[in-house]
Amino acid sequence: MLGRCPASTGSVTNPNPNPNPNPNQVRQEGFTCAEATAAGYTLLELKEAGYVEGLKAAGFSIEEVRGAGYVQGVKAAGYTLDEAKAAGYRPMDCKAAGFSFDEAAAAGYRAGNPYPYP
Repeated sequence: MLGRCPASTGSVTNPNPNPNPNPNQVRQEGFTCAEATAAGYTLLELKEAGYVEGLKAAGFSIEEVRGAGYVQGVKAAGYTLDEAKAAGYRPMDCKAAGFSFDEAAAAGYRAGNPYPYP
């Protein structure tokens, strides 16, 4: 079972003989973000391990993701530009987040406006 805390009740078998694998080991073994989250790893631990894809599916809100410092890969994590905009991401964050200029313009961002709302 993947997990480092006795409360973990996931059904994922841990191929690592270490009963308390670190998040990097978990990611290298191929466990998804949702599986790592279910095993008790925090958002900050997942970020340090390089998890991006699947953050939304794992139950993290865009506000939590922004609070953890995610910018790069927000689109790949499963969030829309409208969600990113509502969470306060700025226009200049859009490209790093994975969104195109056209997507940003469609969401109401204007060129030259460094603030999230037109």
